Amino acid sequence: MARPARSILFACGQPIFPAGWGGAETTVHDLLLALVARGIAVSALGATPQGEASRVRHRLESYFEGPVPGNPGLHRYDVGYPCETVSADAFAEALGACLSRAKPDVVLTQAIAWPQVVAASRAHGVPSILYVHGAEVLKIDIPARSADKVLYNSAFTREWLGERFPFPGEILHPPTDLARYRVKGPGPRGALTLINPLPSKGAHVLPMLARALPDRHFIAVEGWILPPFLARLLMREPNIEVVRWQHDMRKVYARTAVLLAPSLFEPFGRAPVEAAASGVPCISSGVGGLRESVRPDGIFVGPEAAIDAWVDAIRQLENEEVYWSHSARDVAWAERFDVGRLAPRFLEIVENLVLECRQ
Repeated sequence: MARPARSILFACGQPIFPAGWGGAETTVHDLLLALVARGIAVSALGATPQGEASRVRHRLESYFEGPVPGNPGLHRYDVGYPCETVSADAFAEALGACLSRAKPDVVLTQAIAWPQVVAASRAHGVPSILYVHGAEVLKIDIPARSADKVLYNSAFTREWLGERFPFPGEILHPPTDLARYRVKGPGPRGALTLINPLPSKGAHVLPMLARALPDRHFIAVEGWILPPFLARLLMREPNIEVVRWQHDMRKVYARTAVLLAPSLFEPFGRAPVEAAASGVPCISSGVGGLRESVRPDGIFVGPEAAIDAWVDAIRQLENEEVYWSHSARDVAWAERFDVGRLAPRFLEIVENLVLECRQ
Protein backbone atom coordinates (compact mmCIF):
# COMPACT_ATOMS: atom_id res chain seq x y z
CA MET A 1 0.00 0.00 0.00
CA ALA A 2 1.31 3.44 -0.91
CA ARG A 3 2.27 5.67 1.96
CA PRO A 4 -0.54 8.05 2.90
CA ALA A 5 1.94 10.80 3.78
CA ARG A 6 4.06 12.38 1.07
CA SER A 7 4.98 15.79 2.48
CA ILE A 8 5.95 17.25 5.84
CA LEU A 9 6.35 20.84 6.94
CA PHE A 10 8.55 21.52 9.93
CA ALA A 11 7.56 24.85 11.52
CA CYS A 12 9.19 26.31 14.60
CA GLY A 13 8.90 29.81 16.06
CA GLN A 14 12.65 29.88 16.77
CA PRO A 15 15.81 29.68 14.65
CA ILE A 16 16.09 26.36 12.83
CA PHE A 17 19.17 24.46 11.65
CA PRO A 18 21.83 25.68 11.11
CA ALA A 19 20.95 29.03 12.68
CA GLY A 20 19.54 26.98 15.54
CA TRP A 21 22.49 24.92 16.75
CA GLY A 22 21.26 22.98 19.80
CA GLY A 23 20.48 19.32 20.15
CA ALA A 24 16.77 19.78 19.38
CA GLU A 25 17.45 21.59 16.11
CA THR A 26 20.15 19.15 15.03
CA THR A 27 17.93 16.19 15.88
CA VAL A 28 15.12 17.42 13.67
CA HIS A 29 17.58 18.20 10.88
CA ASP A 30 18.91 14.63 10.96
CA LEU A 31 15.34 13.32 10.93
CA LEU A 32 14.22 15.52 8.04
CA LEU A 33 17.20 14.52 5.91
CA ALA A 34 16.37 10.86 6.51
CA LEU A 35 12.78 11.49 5.44
CA VAL A 36 13.95 13.20 2.25
CA ALA A 37 16.04 10.10 1.50
CA ARG A 38 12.85 8.08 1.82
CA GLY A 39 11.00 10.14 -0.77
CA ILE A 40 9.15 12.53 1.54
CA ALA A 41 8.89 16.15 0.41
CA VAL A 42 10.18 18.25 3.30
CA SER A 43 10.24 21.99 3.90
CA ALA A 44 11.06 24.02 7.01
CA LEU A 45 10.10 27.39 8.46
CA GLY A 46 11.77 29.10 11.40
CA ALA A 47 11.67 32.46 13.11
CA THR A 48 14.32 34.94 14.26
CA PRO A 49 13.57 36.42 17.72
CA GLN A 50 13.86 40.15 18.17
CA GLY A 51 17.47 41.19 18.62
CA GLU A 52 18.86 37.92 17.20
CA ALA A 53 19.06 38.87 13.50
CA SER A 54 22.82 39.42 13.47
CA ARG A 55 23.50 36.21 15.38
CA VAL A 56 21.30 34.19 13.03
CA ARG A 57 23.02 35.68 9.99
CA HIS A 58 26.44 34.93 11.50
CA ARG A 59 25.50 31.28 12.10
CA LEU A 60 24.22 30.89 8.55
CA GLU A 61 27.26 32.56 6.99
CA SER A 62 29.55 30.38 9.10
CA TYR A 63 27.74 27.24 7.99
CA PHE A 64 27.66 28.16 4.30
CA GLU A 65 31.11 29.75 4.46
CA GLY A 66 29.98 32.94 2.77
CA PRO A 67 27.27 35.58 2.51
CA VAL A 68 23.67 34.41 2.76
CA PRO A 69 21.15 36.33 0.63
CA GLY A 70 18.24 37.90 2.43
CA ASN A 71 17.00 40.87 4.38
CA PRO A 72 17.45 41.22 8.15
CA GLY A 73 15.55 38.32 9.72
CA LEU A 74 14.57 36.82 6.33
CA HIS A 75 16.67 34.09 4.75
CA ARG A 76 16.00 31.29 2.29
CA TYR A 77 18.50 28.47 1.94
CA ASP A 78 18.78 24.73 1.38
CA VAL A 79 20.30 22.13 3.71
CA GLY A 80 18.99 19.09 1.83
CA TYR A 81 15.47 20.54 1.96
CA PRO A 82 14.27 24.14 1.48
CA CYS A 83 14.28 26.37 4.54
CA GLU A 84 12.95 29.83 5.25
CA THR A 85 13.66 31.92 8.33
CA VAL A 86 11.59 35.05 8.97
CA SER A 87 11.43 37.62 11.74
CA ALA A 88 9.27 36.63 14.69
CA ASP A 89 6.61 39.25 13.91
CA ALA A 90 6.26 37.85 10.37
CA PHE A 91 6.09 34.21 11.45
CA ALA A 92 2.29 33.88 11.54
CA GLU A 93 1.86 35.24 8.03
CA ALA A 94 4.73 33.13 6.69
CA LEU A 95 3.29 30.03 8.34
CA GLY A 96 -0.07 30.53 6.66
CA ALA A 97 1.64 31.01 3.32
CA CYS A 98 3.73 27.84 3.77
CA LEU A 99 0.68 25.79 4.67
CA SER A 100 -1.17 27.06 1.60
CA ARG A 101 1.80 26.62 -0.73
CA ALA A 102 3.25 23.30 0.47
CA LYS A 103 -0.07 21.63 1.34
CA PRO A 104 1.70 19.24 3.70
CA ASP A 105 0.19 16.01 4.92
CA VAL A 106 1.59 16.67 8.41
CA VAL A 107 3.15 19.57 10.29
CA LEU A 108 5.96 18.85 12.77
CA THR A 109 6.71 21.45 15.42
CA GLN A 110 8.63 22.00 18.65
CA ALA A 111 9.66 24.65 21.18
CA ILE A 112 7.89 27.76 22.44
CA ALA A 113 5.57 28.73 19.56
CA TRP A 114 4.07 25.26 19.14
CA PRO A 115 0.48 26.34 20.04
CA GLN A 116 0.57 28.91 17.23
CA VAL A 117 1.77 26.27 14.76
CA VAL A 118 -0.78 23.72 15.91
CA ALA A 119 -3.65 26.22 15.66
CA ALA A 120 -2.63 27.30 12.16
CA SER A 121 -2.32 23.68 11.06
CA ARG A 122 -5.74 22.86 12.44
CA ALA A 123 -7.23 25.85 10.59
CA HIS A 124 -5.81 24.43 7.35
CA GLY A 125 -7.07 20.92 8.13
CA VAL A 126 -3.55 19.51 8.57
CA PRO A 127 -2.68 17.15 11.45
CA SER A 128 0.21 18.18 13.67
CA ILE A 129 2.95 16.48 15.68
CA LEU A 130 4.64 18.16 18.63
CA TYR A 131 8.14 16.94 19.53
CA VAL A 132 8.90 17.81 23.16
CA HIS A 133 12.59 18.13 24.03
CA GLY A 134 12.41 19.64 27.51
CA ALA A 135 11.27 22.54 29.63
CA GLU A 136 10.78 24.97 26.73
CA VAL A 137 7.13 23.91 26.40
CA LEU A 138 6.46 25.31 29.88
CA LYS A 139 7.62 28.84 29.00
CA ILE A 140 4.23 29.80 27.56
CA ASP A 141 0.57 29.55 28.50
CA ILE A 142 -0.38 25.97 27.75
CA PRO A 143 -3.58 25.66 25.70
CA ALA A 144 -6.30 23.18 26.58
CA ARG A 145 -5.79 21.30 23.32
CA SER A 146 -2.49 19.87 22.19
CA ALA A 147 -1.19 18.71 18.83
CA ASP A 148 -2.78 15.66 17.26
CA LYS A 149 0.27 13.65 18.29
CA VAL A 150 2.87 14.33 20.99
CA LEU A 151 6.35 12.81 21.06
CA TYR A 152 8.84 13.08 23.93
CA ASN A 153 12.61 12.83 23.56
CA SER A 154 12.93 10.66 26.67
CA ALA A 155 10.88 8.88 29.28
CA PHE A 156 12.45 11.25 31.80
CA THR A 157 11.12 14.32 29.97
CA ARG A 158 7.61 12.91 29.85
CA GLU A 159 7.65 11.97 33.54
CA TRP A 160 9.33 15.20 34.66
CA LEU A 161 6.79 17.40 32.86
CA GLY A 162 3.99 15.32 34.35
CA GLU A 163 0.85 17.23 35.23
CA ARG A 164 2.39 20.54 34.17
CA PHE A 165 2.15 19.37 30.58
CA PRO A 166 -0.83 17.01 30.66
CA PHE A 167 -0.63 15.56 27.16
CA PRO A 168 0.10 11.85 26.70
CA GLY A 169 2.60 10.85 24.06
CA GLU A 170 5.13 8.33 22.84
CA ILE A 171 8.89 8.29 23.39
CA LEU A 172 11.05 8.95 20.34
CA HIS A 173 14.67 9.23 21.39
CA PRO A 174 16.50 11.87 19.31
CA PRO A 175 17.35 10.42 15.89
CA THR A 176 21.05 10.94 15.27
CA ASP A 177 23.00 10.62 12.05
CA LEU A 178 25.85 8.64 13.58
CA ALA A 179 27.81 8.67 10.32
CA ARG A 180 28.19 12.44 10.69
CA TYR A 181 30.10 11.95 13.96
CA ARG A 182 32.13 8.79 13.43
CA VAL A 183 35.87 9.42 13.51
CA LYS A 184 38.97 7.65 14.77
CA GLY A 185 39.64 8.90 18.26
CA PRO A 186 43.00 9.33 20.01
CA GLY A 187 42.49 6.61 22.61
CA PRO A 188 42.80 6.95 26.39
CA ARG A 189 45.39 9.74 26.45
CA GLY A 190 43.43 12.21 24.35
CA ALA A 191 41.59 15.25 25.68
CA LEU A 192 38.83 15.34 28.28
CA THR A 193 35.97 17.24 26.68
CA LEU A 194 32.87 19.03 27.97
CA ILE A 195 30.39 20.35 25.40
CA ASN A 196 28.28 23.44 26.12
CA PRO A 197 30.07 24.46 29.34
CA LEU A 198 27.23 26.28 31.06
CA PRO A 199 26.25 26.07 34.75
CA SER A 200 23.34 23.69 34.06
CA LYS A 201 25.77 21.42 32.20
CA GLY A 202 28.05 21.19 35.23
CA ALA A 203 30.74 23.52 33.92
CA HIS A 204 31.90 24.21 37.49
CA VAL A 205 33.50 20.75 37.49
CA LEU A 206 35.91 21.58 34.67
CA PRO A 207 38.29 24.05 36.42
CA MET A 208 38.46 21.79 39.46
CA LEU A 209 39.32 18.79 37.31
CA ALA A 210 41.91 20.78 35.39
CA ARG A 211 43.66 21.68 38.63
CA ALA A 212 43.40 18.11 39.96
CA LEU A 213 44.74 16.63 36.71
CA PRO A 214 47.45 19.00 35.47
CA ASP A 215 48.84 16.25 33.24
CA ARG A 216 45.64 16.06 31.17
CA HIS A 217 44.36 18.39 28.45
CA PHE A 218 40.76 19.60 28.61
CA ILE A 219 38.53 20.98 25.85
CA ALA A 220 35.46 23.15 26.51
CA VAL A 221 33.30 23.45 23.39
CA GLU A 222 30.84 26.32 23.03
CA GLY A 223 27.30 25.02 22.51
CA TRP A 224 24.47 27.53 22.69
CA ILE A 225 26.17 30.79 23.71
CA LEU A 226 29.26 30.88 25.89
CA PRO A 227 29.25 34.13 27.89
CA PRO A 228 32.65 35.88 27.74
CA PHE A 229 33.07 35.77 31.54
CA LEU A 230 32.70 31.98 31.51
CA ALA A 231 35.19 31.66 28.67
CA ARG A 232 37.69 33.79 30.60
CA LEU A 233 37.10 31.72 33.76
CA LEU A 234 37.85 28.50 31.93
CA MET A 235 40.88 29.87 30.11
CA ARG A 236 42.53 30.79 33.40
CA GLU A 237 43.50 27.14 33.68
CA PRO A 238 46.51 26.50 31.41
CA ASN A 239 45.31 23.01 30.45
CA ILE A 240 41.77 24.05 29.39
CA GLU A 241 41.28 24.92 25.73
CA VAL A 242 38.09 26.80 24.86
CA VAL A 243 36.82 25.92 21.40
CA ARG A 244 34.13 27.97 19.69
CA TRP A 245 30.99 26.50 18.19
CA GLN A 246 31.72 23.76 15.65
CA HIS A 247 29.76 22.69 12.57
CA ASP A 248 31.79 19.53 12.22
CA MET A 249 32.06 17.92 15.65
CA ARG A 250 34.35 15.23 14.27
CA LYS A 251 37.14 17.75 14.71
CA VAL A 252 36.43 17.66 18.44
CA TYR A 253 35.76 13.93 18.85
CA ALA A 254 38.96 13.13 16.92
CA ARG A 255 40.86 14.70 19.81
CA THR A 256 38.68 13.43 22.65
CA ALA A 257 39.49 10.48 24.88
CA VAL A 258 36.57 10.92 27.26
CA LEU A 259 33.42 13.01 27.12
CA LEU A 260 32.46 14.65 30.41
CA ALA A 261 28.75 15.14 31.09
CA PRO A 262 28.44 16.46 34.67
CA SER A 263 25.04 18.05 33.97
CA LEU A 264 22.82 19.17 36.84
CA PHE A 265 19.75 18.78 34.60
CA GLU A 266 19.43 17.00 31.28
CA PRO A 267 16.23 16.04 29.41
CA PHE A 268 18.17 13.58 27.22
CA GLY A 269 21.81 14.28 26.39
CA ARG A 270 22.68 13.99 22.71
CA ALA A 271 26.44 14.57 23.04
CA PRO A 272 27.10 11.18 24.71
CA VAL A 273 25.40 9.48 21.74
CA GLU A 274 27.51 11.43 19.25
CA ALA A 275 30.70 10.57 21.14
CA ALA A 276 29.71 6.93 21.51
CA ALA A 277 29.41 6.64 17.72
CA SER A 278 33.21 7.01 17.65
CA GLY A 279 33.79 4.84 20.68
CA VAL A 280 34.49 7.78 22.99
CA PRO A 281 33.43 6.80 26.53
CA CYS A 282 31.39 9.21 28.64
CA ILE A 283 31.59 9.92 32.35
CA SER A 284 28.15 11.21 33.27
CA SER A 285 26.32 12.59 36.27
CA GLY A 286 23.46 10.28 35.32
CA VAL A 287 20.80 12.91 35.97
CA GLY A 288 17.53 12.96 34.05
CA GLY A 289 17.64 11.68 30.49
CA LEU A 290 21.36 10.86 30.69
CA ARG A 291 20.23 7.51 32.06
CA GLU A 292 18.71 6.91 28.63
CA SER A 293 21.41 8.35 26.36
CA VAL A 294 24.31 6.72 28.23
CA ARG A 295 24.38 2.94 28.36
CA PRO A 296 23.18 1.44 31.68
CA ASP A 297 26.59 -0.06 32.50
CA GLY A 298 28.41 3.17 31.74
CA ILE A 299 30.41 5.30 34.17
CA PHE A 300 28.36 7.56 36.44
CA VAL A 301 29.51 10.09 39.02
CA GLY A 302 26.70 11.76 40.95
CA PRO A 303 26.24 15.53 40.59
CA GLU A 304 26.98 16.05 44.30
CA ALA A 305 30.06 13.82 44.35
CA ALA A 306 33.44 15.16 45.40
CA ILE A 307 35.88 16.01 42.64
CA ASP A 308 37.98 13.01 43.69
CA ALA A 309 35.24 10.72 42.34
CA TRP A 310 35.59 12.33 38.91
CA VAL A 311 39.36 12.02 39.08
CA ASP A 312 39.09 8.32 39.98
CA ALA A 313 36.73 7.67 37.06
CA ILE A 314 39.09 9.41 34.63
CA ARG A 315 42.09 7.51 35.97
CA GLN A 316 40.22 4.20 35.47
CA LEU A 317 39.85 5.01 31.78
CA GLU A 318 43.58 5.60 31.45
CA ASN A 319 43.94 1.83 31.61
CA GLU A 320 44.05 0.59 28.01
CA GLU A 321 42.02 -2.58 28.61
CA VAL A 322 39.31 -0.76 30.57
CA TYR A 323 39.17 2.06 28.04
CA TRP A 324 38.77 -0.08 24.93
CA SER A 325 36.19 -2.30 26.63
CA HIS A 326 34.02 0.75 27.32
CA SER A 327 34.71 2.08 23.82
CA ALA A 328 33.46 -1.08 22.09
CA ARG A 329 30.29 -1.20 24.18
CA ASP A 330 29.62 2.48 23.50
CA VAL A 331 29.79 1.95 19.75
CA ALA A 332 27.21 -0.84 19.98
CA TRP A 333 24.98 1.22 22.31
CA ALA A 334 24.91 4.23 19.97
CA GLU A 335 23.31 2.20 17.19
CA ARG A 336 19.91 2.27 18.88
CA PHE A 337 19.77 6.03 18.28
CA ASP A 338 20.81 5.96 14.64
CA VAL A 339 18.47 7.91 12.41
CA GLY A 340 18.37 4.96 10.02
CA ARG A 341 16.53 3.01 12.72
CA LEU A 342 14.38 5.78 14.17
CA ALA A 343 13.26 7.55 10.97
CA PRO A 344 11.14 4.54 9.86
CA ARG A 345 9.44 4.56 13.25
CA PHE A 346 8.70 8.27 12.95
CA LEU A 347 7.36 7.74 9.45
CA GLU A 348 5.08 4.99 10.75
CA ILE A 349 3.75 7.43 13.36
CA VAL A 350 3.13 9.98 10.61
CA GLU A 351 1.36 7.47 8.38
CA ASN A 352 -0.91 6.25 11.17
CA LEU A 353 -1.79 9.83 12.12
CA VAL A 354 -2.66 10.75 8.53
CA LEU A 355 -4.79 7.65 8.10
CA GLU A 356 -6.64 8.36 11.36
CA CYS A 357 -7.33 11.94 10.33
CA ARG A 358 -8.58 10.90 6.89
CA GLN A 359 -11.10 8.42 8.29
